Amino acid sequence: MYLINKSRNLREKHGVWYQPVPYTRQRVSQDCISTACEYFTKDELECSRQSPNKKDVISVVRHGEKTLVTKRFMTRSIREAFRIYKERNPDSSIGLTKFYSLRPRWVKCSPQQEVCVCVYSANYELYVAAVENASNSKIDASGLIAAFLCTPASDHCFLGECDKCPKGESLTLETLNISEEEDIVVATWESGDLVKKTLDPSAFLRGLRLSLATWIVHNHIRKTQEAAIHNEKKCEQRGSLVFHFDFAENWTVILPDEVQSYHWHKTQVSIFTCVVTTRKNSHSFVVGSGDVCHDSAHACLALEKIRLWVDDNLPLYS
Repeated sequence: MYLINKSRNLREKHGVWYQPVPYTRQRVSQDCISTACEYFTKDELECSRQSPNKKDVISVVRHGEKTLVTKRFMTRSIREAFRIYKERNPDSSIGLTKFYSLRPRWVKCSPQQEVCVCVYSANYELYVAAVENASNSKIDASGLIAAFLCTPASDHCFLGECDKCPKGESLTLETLNISEEEDIVVATWESGDLVKKTLDPSAFLRGLRLSLATWIVHNHIRKTQEAAIHNEKKCEQRGSLVFHFDFAENWTVILPDEVQSYHWHKTQVSIFTCVVTTRKNSHSFVVGSGDVCHDSAHACLALEKIRLWVDDNLPLYS
């Protein structure tokens, strides 16, 4: 009856062809949507990463045209990414359901194993997971890190050079809600192997403090280097060049027709990769060599070859 009466009132006041204004509880601004989408698509926010496989693309429609977009894989759960988003944007009206719906098609939640992780980061995450399993509760990683640093923390604190830092003294079995009578199971990477150990609470607490202290220093250096590389690649000055290079894994030479004994004497080729960034664009280079020794002399020779090409083909480094 409510809808019938409402329809009659609208017809009497506005006519037969009137369309009522759609009801919405709370509109979300376009700025909030754009900011939330960045947590799926930006490397700097550390919630997703781009696939290293150049063929790993998906076709999407943008502005009425089909285009190929490289897939990205979430490095955090969407719920965790949403928590980080709300911590940095507390006034945003976007909820978890809306945040889920903003995930682009080319951002996948279940990545394939395509990259190697750092042993310090892996052991840190494994210890945090062991704490959560032992305490049957969700652990705030920022609280664990804060137990090792001053407030506010300086570079000396993050590098472990400050004598005033608490060094994790507040991390006890009681504060972590871990029983003193039960052993704790933890897995760690040691010499390339994943080792599963059962430790008494005291030994586990010592291992946790050591793993956290090591990871804090490593993570600070990694983020500082990442920010420095990002700033250098902006190339704001005219004529500036940035060489970003490293050795890739060696490639094995496989012949289509080979004798059986060649299998035991296969030749390897070293791959030296470099990206030269100018103010307008970037250029990728690969230098192959039969010398598989990844030393400074090899790198200097490869960079000299690239520099000669740049001098001949990029006048004024425009």
